Amino acid sequence: MFIFGVWMGSLDQKQKRCCNNSSLLQPFSEDRLTRLPDELLTRILSMLPTKDAAATQVLSKRMRRVFCWITSVDLDDSPVSHCVEYPHLVERSSLFESFVDNVLHKLSLSEQPLTRFRLRSGGDKTTFLRSWNSCQHRCGPTCFPNLEPSRLYAWITYPLAHCGLRELDLSFHVPNFAEFKFPPGLFARQSLEVLTLDCNLEINSSTEIPPICLPNLKILNLHSFVFNDHDFVTRIVSNCPALEDLTITYCLWEKADRLVISSHSLQRFSYSVLRKEEVRDKCNDLVHIDTPNLQYFRYSDNLAIKYNINMNALAEACIYVPEPEFFTCEAAFLNQLSLARALSNVKYLSMWGWFPKVCLSTFFILAGLYVTLFFFHHII
Repeated sequence: MFIFGVWMGSLDQKQKRCCNNSSLLQPFSEDRLTRLPDELLTRILSMLPTKDAAATQVLSKRMRRVFCWITSVDLDDSPVSHCVEYPHLVERSSLFESFVDNVLHKLSLSEQPLTRFRLRSGGDKTTFLRSWNSCQHRCGPTCFPNLEPSRLYAWITYPLAHCGLRELDLSFHVPNFAEFKFPPGLFARQSLEVLTLDCNLEINSSTEIPPICLPNLKILNLHSFVFNDHDFVTRIVSNCPALEDLTITYCLWEKADRLVISSHSLQRFSYSVLRKEEVRDKCNDLVHIDTPNLQYFRYSDNLAIKYNINMNALAEACIYVPEPEFFTCEAAFLNQLSLARALSNVKYLSMWGWFPKVCLSTFFILAGLYVTLFFFHHII
């Protein structure tokens, strides 16, 4: 119980003055909280951040019992920041780790089903983005919490041991991702509908990826990964027959040389990658997207050598392609024209960078097409 109180923090001065007011210490005529049934209390606590739900245990023995029945776990170490340039409350990091250990241990004793699990430790994609963008400070291994791999592994495997899990949101940035491996059951959850992974892990041909089987997954979000091999994205999409929304953002696309997506169920697809300065001009050899039922498409990357795209149902698209420096003018024009043809059915098109030049010069704006153009100062 001590760790819950420490992590929640002390009352501010205004709250202390209120508590010292003797007029507020008189007993209430009615205790409405204890009159609520256990089922309703459990639902209320499940909707709160877990640190707030855990704090209610100090109220009574009954609340300590009800807390163990929550079906949603939300663990977040914010506002702790380990960034060496912008540190904040780093001393509370160990308290958060102990808090998570205690909560998961206590919940495991109840053997209740778990429908949602969210864990955020060591920053999010905004921190990772700062690692690779041009700025005064680049976040590196010293900017992430020094979590023991075994402890982090135990946290992540906890929800996988519960039945009925529908939403899984994992965000963790570690100083040495080479020591971490995916749990065997992470990509094989029959009940999972929403999966969000925000991790600075490197994916290459030698990475041990557990079997993938997500028959009911509808929403997949991948952030902050370092992709040195394109097979992972292709495999996970092909093994999600019910997938409707796919987002790949703030990922480093390094040695991966192609993007291959094939899904008849996909309706929304957002793809925006980062590239290090030394390989900023690198491009994909092939972009193959076979999504006949796709309705929304967002694309931000260098111009690829070849596009093979099927998006006949597309209604809205947002396209950014920087001006290529590695193609001849004729080759770049033809490659970008092949991307423009794939968007001929859209009703709403937002485009910026070098892409509008090609569309306008080929009279791509057809009758009934609503276009929003975002021009940078060097294009005007």
